[in-house]
Parts: sequence; C-alpha cells; structure tokens
Amino acid sequence: MVVKLVDGRWEVVYYVGEHNHKLVDKPSLKKYLRSHQGIPPEERAFLTHLHNCNLTTGRMMHIMSDFYGTELIVPYGTKHITNLKTMLNKDATKEGDMIETVAYFKDQQKDDPDFFYKIKYDEEDRVENIFWVDGAARKAYVEAYHDCISFDTTYMTNMYNMPFAPFIGINRHGQSFMLGCGFVRQEMASSFDWLFETFLEAMNGITPTNIITDQDIAMAQSIKKMFPTSVHRCCRWHIMKKAQEKLGSMLARNPGLSRDFNECVDFSLTPEEFETRWNALLLKYEGMVDTHYENLYNYRATWVPCYFKHQFFPFLQST
Repeated sequence: MVVKLVDGRWEVVYYVGEHNHKLVDKPSLKKYLRSHQGIPPEERAFLTHLHNCNLTTGRMMHIMSDFYGTELIVPYGTKHITNLKTMLNKDATKEGDMIETVAYFKDQQKDDPDFFYKIKYDEEDRVENIFWVDGAARKAYVEAYHDCISFDTTYMTNMYNMPFAPFIGINRHGQSFMLGCGFVRQEMASSFDWLFETFLEAMNGITPTNIITDQDIAMAQSIKKMFPTSVHRCCRWHIMKKAQEKLGSMLARNPGLSRDFNECVDFSLTPEEFETRWNALLLKYEGMVDTHYENLYNYRATWVPCYFKHQFFPFLQST
C-alpha cells in the first residue's frame, strides 16, 4: 500500500490486496507484532525509576498491568522488562567501574607523586580514551629507555570492547617492561593522536627514537604526525602471518618459494642486495607478479631487516 498527501489529506494511491495479511482481531495480541514491540520512551523512564528502587521484574509488570487494566494489553512482556533491567545493570556497573578506576589512580598518586593519568570524555560524558603510567616507568624512559618502544593494540577487553594499548620498553637485560598503558574506544587516527600526545606529555616531550607497531594505517599516520623524528617499523610477525593467509595456495604450488623468500628477507645485508635477490625471485617464480608479494615489496622499508641495520631495535622484529 502506498499513501500520498493530497490537498492536506492522506490518500491511498496504490494497493495490492494479495500482499495483505489478516488483521489482529484481539487488541491483546498486537504486542506480538514486530511493529508494536518495544517499551515507549515515557514508560521506559518510569520503569527505570522502578528499577532504581530495586523492584523485581514481576513487581514492575504488576504495576504496569494496573495502569493498563490488565496484563493482556500491556504492549510488552516480562522479557522486555528483564532485558531493560539487564542493560541498566550493565550501564551502572560500567559507571561504577570508572569511578573506582579514577579513585584508584588518585590513591596511586598519594603513594607515587609522579604517577600520571589522563582521561578523555566524549560529548556525552562517556570515557573515550585512558592513559596512565607510574613514576618509575616515567623516570626510566626519560633517563635511559626511550631508544626503542613497542606499541600494540591487538588485545581486546571483553566487557567494554575497548582495545588495550600498552607501551613496552626493553631494558639493559633484554627484558620487556611497561612504559605506560592506554585504552582507546576506536582504533582511529584521532584516538592515537590523543594517546601519543598524552604519552609525550607524561614523558617530558621526549619522542621514542624507534618504535615498532602492528601494520595499522591509522596508527602509522598518527606516528608520523606525533613522532615525526621516530623510525617506525612494522611487526614482522603480523606481516608474515597475513602473507601466509593470502598466499597459501601459491606457496603450496611452489615448494621452494617460502625458503627462497625467507632467505631474501633474512640474509640481505643491504637494501641493494635485497633488491637484487628480489628481482631474482621474480625471475624464478613468475607467479609472484600481481599478487600480495607486490604489496609486501611496496612497503619493504617498513619491515625488511636490512632497512633498519643502522637503527637500534634490540633483537626486536615483532611486537
């Protein structure tokens, strides 16, 4: 059925009777129609007040039944009220967790005056990004360990669906240690801009000499903007894993390709030698043309070891 506004009145201009369905003959059944399901905004607000008074689902349904005269014509069921209570409990838990988090940070500052934290809120006053670092890590970074850091956002928290973003350093014993932690709601360049700017604020404006990350375009853009003097290297493990996924069938057809490819990457001591070995690979395996191998070659300077031989990445090719 199609309706049109004609001279201030709605008129049916097209109607197909075969596509129609029987009308609901009982008002008590209309709540089962998809178009009529859901809790109206005014009643949702009222049910929220009842929930805050710790009323059970059954008691809330009984009150709404009194308003409507009978439970049969309440336009929603107990399941809808239960879902609403679950959502309200989840939101309350998150809000409470954030209050506890800020309180914990303030307690840390009492014991550690150099403890640093910063939180970014959106226009709805919800947490968007978080960063924190203790005084010992700040001192270690500024005085000795700003030459190489690893930054990764592959860890996802379950309840809040926010990627965890740790800054990892390498000490003189070859051990990794934390140089700051962050949470970002979205892996966007603007989020990374805020996180890296806050990191610089905490670290007296000292940019890392070298940084290694996974192969994220937004992250790379932000590093170029916020750490313009840093040498950025992409995680080899992520690159090789993605290559195996995309080139599995080709590697199966060419048993020696994987070995020759690894030798080209690992044993080329200079960029010139890598170029020579790469061209030899293209001649030996003609199928490499117009494949993911060309993409690997295009950003070779971000992950092939010989391009970083004069930079300090302490035995580090992966995050």
